[in-house]
Amino acid sequence: MTATEHDRLAKCPSSAELIAELAREFPGFRLVSKRDSRFSLAIDRALKLLTFGAQRAYLTHYHTVIGNTLYTPDTWATTGELDRVVVLRHERIHLRQRRRYGPPLMAFLYLVPFFPLASPKVARGSSGRPTRRRCAPRPSSAASSARARRCSAPVS
Repeated sequence: MTATEHDRLAKCPSSAELIAELAREFPGFRLVSKRDSRFSLAIDRALKLLTFGAQRAYLTHYHTVIGNTLYTPDTWATTGELDRVVVLRHERIHLRQRRRYGPPLMAFLYLVPFFPLASPKVARGSSGRPTRRRCAPRPSSAASSARARRCSAPVS
């Protein structure tokens, strides 16, 4: 552990303290290894089938919160303390979102993929086909406003 990591770690609660905080804030909170969960194993099989084998890292690389349970990957046992704290703080955000939005909306937001109709850099030309546009940096002064106007000019 580097000196910087040690300083950061000294300023935040330990992973055990965060787990205790989470259990107080979300009664019934628990950590479960994905390998020990039939539910996670079923999700893993479903993901492999739905993605034709492309999603093979669910059990080994992803932390997943469902309800008040944090399902942990195989690497949790060897994860460093600082990384555990980061993960727990991140997952607490998802727990709070679920409390705020409710389980149905939270499930919808996470399970239904949203595809943008067009990215900010792609627009439709007169032919209806996507046209790449050149985007200049934001103007920092009035003198650079001419450069900013070029952002709307199509790239040929």
